[in-house]
Formats: sequence, structure tokens, C-alpha cells
Amino acid sequence: MKRIGDILTRYKVAETVKDDVTYKQVTIGTNYKGVRLRGTKPGIEIGTKNQWLVKAGQFILSRIDARNSAFGIIPDDLEGALVTNDFMAYEVNEDEVDRDFFNVFLQSPQFLEACIKASRGNTNRKRVQEEFFLNYEVNLPDIEHQRLLIQKIERAKAAMATAESEIAHQQSLLGKLKQAILQEAIQGKLTAQWRAANPVGDLSTEASAKVEPASQLLQRIQAEKVRLIAEKKKSVK
Repeated sequence: MKRIGDILTRYKVAETVKDDVTYKQVTIGTNYKGVRLRGTKPGIEIGTKNQWLVKAGQFILSRIDARNSAFGIIPDDLEGALVTNDFMAYEVNEDEVDRDFFNVFLQSPQFLEACIKASRGNTNRKRVQEEFFLNYEVNLPDIEHQRLLIQKIERAKAAMATAESEIAHQQSLLGKLKQAILQEAIQGKLTAQWRAANPVGDLSTEASAKVEPASQLLQRIQAEKVRLIAEKKKSVK
């Protein structure tokens, strides 16, 4: 077992917002939607002047919405961005946790449980209590085992990608085969050999004797239609 505080170290670099500087601002989506740019704004338009700077590669969470999985890794394009006190940024201790494993661990029910339990207060005003969060114990394997697990995960992902590619290829071939069969049916190629052996009007075989030319079929349909109309007129009378 490890404390979350063993793998994360709080990063706090204060920034007094300057009116003549344009700042990038951070937002974090709930439901594991990650960290992204909220927008850019000149300092003169930012009301809260005492804020915090963050760096790419750090872990960050929302005090208010961490329990709703609003946390993630700061991407490269948010290097030096600005956050309010509603966010907490941390350096990842890579002596204790493999970075790739940590990215996977963030998606685990165990980590979300830590965020939920660390969120204290009234129902609509719950916020992460940092001391509780950092002292929360999680079950992490040693770093060598973490790396072995990541290798297995990567191999599984590669195998899945190969399988998905093969399925897509086979579905494409099946679609082409269906189209080819349909095209040959329209062109009459599928019955060409049978029709050659049983030409219309040749009554020398039992099979061909049952073949009715399309013109005769149309004549029968027309005659039947006339008969039905005549019968209907009689019944009306």
C-alpha cells in the first residue's frame, strides 16, 4: 500500500495576474474527459488576480468535481497556463510510479474512490480535502511490476488493434463479394449456363417446358386483371 502523497507532490507557484499579459486558462471535463484549454484572456479581463501556474505533464484535479472524475494530466499546449484555487496541481513522483502506469491507474475505480472519499462538505458544496486525499492509501505494485503490467497492456492493445483491423478487412471483402454477386445477378451471369441449356421455347426438356417467357407472363397478368374487374362490376349490379 502507498499513500497518494507518496506518488504526488503538490506544485504551488503563485502568479499575480498582470494586466498586460495574455494567459491560457485551464478547464477539466468530468467523466474522464481530461484537461484542456478553456481559452485565453488578457490579464486586465481576469478578475481574480492571485492565481497559480501549472506545467505540462503534471497531474491536476478539480477540488469541486474530482468526485465526478474531473482530473487528468496537463497536456503540452497548457505549459504555463493559469488556474484558480479551485484546482490542485501535482508533480508525479516517477521513482514510485511509472508514468504510463499512473495514466492507467487514473482510470481505475480505486483512484476515483479516493477522490470521492476525500470530497467533504455539504451535498452541493463538497470539495477535496487535500490532507485526506494525500494520506489516502492505494494498492500499487512496486515499480518493476508496474512496468511489466504496462508491457502486457501494450501487447494486449496491439493484439486487439490487429484483430480489429482484420475484422474490418474481412467485412470489406464480404461487402465487395455481396456487390459482385448482386452485379452478376443483375447481368444474368449467375443463370447464364442454365439458360443456355434451357432456351425459352425449347420443350425438349422437362425443365425448359416449365419456363414461361416474360411476354406470356405479362399477358396472363393483364388477362387476370381484366377478369377481376369484370367480376367486380357484376357483383355491384
